[in-house]
Amino acid sequence: MKTISIYMQAGGVGKTSFTVMLAYELAKNGKVLIIDADQQSNTTLQFVKDFGTVQYVIDNPELIKKCCTINDIESENIIEELNNITDFCNEYIYEGSQGIKVSDFFSNEDILNEYCEKFERDSEVLKELYKMISKFATKNCRDFVSVLREDAELEDAILEVRSESESLKGLYILPSRNTNTKLQNFYESGDFRDEPEIIPRILKEAEKLGFEYVFFDLPPTFGWAQKILLSYCDIIIPIINPDEKSIDGLMQFNEHMDKLKKEYKGKFTETNLLIINREKKDNKVHQHWIEVLKNSPYTIFEFPDSNSITSAASQKLVLQEWQKSSKLCTTIKELADEVIKGE
Repeated sequence: MKTISIYMQAGGVGKTSFTVMLAYELAKNGKVLIIDADQQSNTTLQFVKDFGTVQYVIDNPELIKKCCTINDIESENIIEELNNITDFCNEYIYEGSQGIKVSDFFSNEDILNEYCEKFERDSEVLKELYKMISKFATKNCRDFVSVLREDAELEDAILEVRSESESLKGLYILPSRNTNTKLQNFYESGDFRDEPEIIPRILKEAEKLGFEYVFFDLPPTFGWAQKILLSYCDIIIPIINPDEKSIDGLMQFNEHMDKLKKEYKGKFTETNLLIINREKKDNKVHQHWIEVLKNSPYTIFEFPDSNSITSAASQKLVLQEWQKSSKLCTTIKELADEVIKGE
C-alpha cells in the first residue's frame, strides 16, 4: 500500500482538486482511500453533500432508522413525516425562490407554524424531532477525528463515494466536518503530538481493508500536525501556480522536506514530480516561470486552463467524469503512471 499527499504550504493552489483527480485515476488500478485531514473539509464537500448535518441524516433513510432505534421509537412514521417535510420544503416559495433547506424549515418559526397549520401538526413535537436528529448527527456521523480519538473504527467511518465497477476498483473517503472545530482542536492538543502512532495504526487498518492507495488531503500549513502526517507518506508531490511567489514557496517546500526527513524520519521517496496548475494557458508570467522550471530536476506535469477542473468540482464530479476527452485527463493519467512506476 502506498500513502500519498499532494502538498504545498500555501492555499489556493489546487491540492484538493488534484488529490481527487489523481485518486480517481489510481482507483482504476486499485482500491483508494482519501483521508480528509483538512478542517476546511473541501474533499468531503465535493463528494458528500451536507455531511454530518441534519439534512445529511434526513437524506439517508438507514441513518434515520438507526436514529429511531437508538431512541426506541418507530421509524416508519418518522420517515413518512420527514418525507412530507422534505416535499413541503422543496415546493416552498421563500423570498421569490422555490425550495428551502430542512434546517431552515426548523429554524424559521413562521415556516414551521405554517406547515403545522396546514398538516395539523404540533410544532413542539417537530422541534423535539429536530433536536433528536441533530444530536444523532453530531454523535453518529463518524469522521477523521472520530477515528483519531479511537471513538470509531476506520471501517465504520469510511464512505464509498465511487462504487467498484469495470473501470474502478472503488474510491472511498474518510470525511471531516467544517461545521465544528474538533479536528483543529485535536491537532492543537498534546494527544496527537505525543501519540502519533495512531496514524500507522489507521494505515495498517486501511491495508487490511484492501486499500492499495491512501491519500492525505492536508491543510496548507507546515505545523507539527502536518509534519506528523507527512512523515508517514511514501510519496509527497508538490503543487504550485507558476509565479515568483510560488517558486519561492517551492524552495521553502524543499527545505521543509529536508527538515521532515531529519526531525521526523520521514520515509517518503524523492519523486521529483511537480504539478503546475495554471488558471489561464496564455498567461505570459506563468509561461516564463514554466520555462525556468523546465531546467530544474523536476518532472513537470502542467495543467493549463484549470477552469474546467473547477467546473467539474462545482457539479460534484471529477474532471475525468466531466470531460473525459480533455487533454488534462491525459496528463493526470501520465502522472498516475509515474506514481505506479515508482512503486
